[in-house]
Amino acid sequence: MLVSLGDSRGSRDSSSPVHRGGKRMWQCLKCGESVEDGFDTCSNCGAGADATVNPYAYQEPGEVAPGDNRVAVEVVDEGSNYWGPWATVGLSLAVASLYLIANTAVVVVMIIARGSLDAIDGVALENNGLLLSIASIVSAPFAIGPILLFVYLRRGASIRQYLALHPVAPRSLAFWLAATGLLIVAGDALTHVMGRDIVPEFMYDVWRTAAWLPLLWVTLIVMAPLVEETFFRGFLFVGLRHSRIGDIGAILITSAVWAAIHMQYDFYQISTIFVGGIVLGVARIRTNSLYVPMAMHSLMNVVATLEAAWVMR
Repeated sequence: MLVSLGDSRGSRDSSSPVHRGGKRMWQCLKCGESVEDGFDTCSNCGAGADATVNPYAYQEPGEVAPGDNRVAVEVVDEGSNYWGPWATVGLSLAVASLYLIANTAVVVVMIIARGSLDAIDGVALENNGLLLSIASIVSAPFAIGPILLFVYLRRGASIRQYLALHPVAPRSLAFWLAATGLLIVAGDALTHVMGRDIVPEFMYDVWRTAAWLPLLWVTLIVMAPLVEETFFRGFLFVGLRHSRIGDIGAILITSAVWAAIHMQYDFYQISTIFVGGIVLGVARIRTNSLYVPMAMHSLMNVVATLEAAWVMR
């Protein structure tokens, strides 16, 4: 049951949003969680719009909702709680630089250990599964750590609020995982119709040179979604969406940048990643939870890895 969170300065029309420097907010009358405008359900407890209450009707602070003994309170999502767009971009570049330096350090150490720049087992270093796994795991703290630090330094919003680390209802999570499954099936079908290999050469190489498969699974299913979603649909996304470009602009930009970093693929594969990024961004907006795109990203990687394993069997 969601009700509008009003403004104590006086009544207004039911269609008039509450701004005051931020987005219109609602309060779930079941658990009290604050929810941004536009969500179908509460991201904390999964409660939806009750038939006895118009969830988009204006309600004065202190007014009791029909059929419920909880009252609406004034909660305003202040834009000042977040880094501005340019500051976010600058800090994101700093995070990306630290992550890249850490990755490079791992590669250098491995080259020194081998005493050669030559490919390993006929596979270029950047496509080596073992190197990818080690570099990803070692570098993860150099991305997650600075992000948490920058959020903490901003103050005004907790890390949980800033990055939308909200639990989500099982029904909502199941819906978005099902949507991810349909997206994967559609993408594979299109790839097959176009006469292309469903499993890209990069995945062949990574699987063949993984050395220890459990480490590769942890990298692709846990570390990659954790780092990439915290960065793209977490920190960068928040700073962009609270600017003039809004939700749509934030979804498009983060999806484009996310796709562009996958330079190991060709244009078609990068395009499919861009589409997947849009779906992840929409899920992030609709559920107000970063956990959902993380789970969706993990599912994408699970399927991609299983497909590679099937072909390489």
